[in-house]
Amino acid sequence: MDILVINLMRLGDLIQTTPVLRRLRTEYPASKVTLVVMDLFLETARLLPRVDRLLPFPSFSLAAALDQEGWPAAAHRLAEWLAQNFPRPPDMVLNLTPNRVGAILAYATGAAEIRGMTVSPTWELNTRPDWASYTLIVSRARQANPFNLVDLFLRESGLTPDGQGLELTMPQSAEREAEDFMGLLNLPADTALVGLLPGASQPERRWPPEQLAQAALRLMEKRPCHFFLFGSAGEASLGEAIAQRLPAAATTLLLGRTSPAVLAAYLKRLDLLITNDTGPMHLAAAVATPTVALFLASARVQDTGPVGTGHIILEPRLDCHPCLAPCPQLRCHQAITPAAVSWWADTLLNRQPLAPAAEEKSWRTMRIYVSATDPQGCHAYLPVVRRPLVRRDVWLWLHRTVWGQVLDGP
Repeated sequence: MDILVINLMRLGDLIQTTPVLRRLRTEYPASKVTLVVMDLFLETARLLPRVDRLLPFPSFSLAAALDQEGWPAAAHRLAEWLAQNFPRPPDMVLNLTPNRVGAILAYATGAAEIRGMTVSPTWELNTRPDWASYTLIVSRARQANPFNLVDLFLRESGLTPDGQGLELTMPQSAEREAEDFMGLLNLPADTALVGLLPGASQPERRWPPEQLAQAALRLMEKRPCHFFLFGSAGEASLGEAIAQRLPAAATTLLLGRTSPAVLAAYLKRLDLLITNDTGPMHLAAAVATPTVALFLASARVQDTGPVGTGHIILEPRLDCHPCLAPCPQLRCHQAITPAAVSWWADTLLNRQPLAPAAEEKSWRTMRIYVSATDPQGCHAYLPVVRRPLVRRDVWLWLHRTVWGQVLDGP
């Protein structure tokens, strides 16, 4: 059976596809799986296991043809690409891309069965199964959604969640590069290796670098630490702003200096990562690195929180969160405090049990969760601060129960 998986999204979304690939191997063990990804993220996609054939979607050349020659030329090039790579239609397509490009590509393959978004012969958008319709609709009512994207990917693919989290296959060369570099630092054995990821896809999702530096300094008061700063080359100024506030011997700047594979190898060797909601956070989850994640502005833990067990997530306890538009005040940046971040970071480094904790005055501006899985194998985020239930929490868990029963059927 030939199965095509289409994911034309970003780094984090690709990593969150790995449970789909794993469940396909379980339910269709004799199948041949092809994965189509954006050419920009081909290097990341090479880390995904259980793929028989990896195809880069030619977005650059199609965009150039569209810009320079018009849509007929772009359509002709797409037809040539399809004919070259799919001389026979696949038996089944799983389209995980929630836009018209992914829908048209799924339809154009000619597959007899398409799960996810597609188009009709009259170019109307269609979704199937019911979970794919839910995923599309709830994107316009995100505060009501209790399901992580990992589980939505599985369910709209007609697959059952297994609660086993994310996974990667890393080349040995990346492992050796990270191991050799970290060995050259010659750090004392009791030094905590802590990663800092100050960037995010949107500026409003970035916790201010000076506050991240304050959290790091507080953590250093409790134990010896060495901080590895990661991110893209365009985020180098954020890393430098943090490093300037920390002892020089306690930081290593790696922004813009790692491939996805080498970044994953570094993250695997950390004792802890402190990060905003960003793609490399999911790399860390895939290599089981304990994480303190900060979800600001439009980022929402139920949607894209780190999966696995034992990660800590902090988000602002504000009525306006998650926001849907640019905010001139960014109150959420001040709601998360360096004291709280360092406290929970130290808790994870101490490998202390993450039992519900009593309310602290300094935590009142935050919601604090621990990542877990429920009995159905879906990922969940449980409050770790004892507080009275509020209407928001009750509705989320009610939606989780009712939607599961309605969409899964009897």
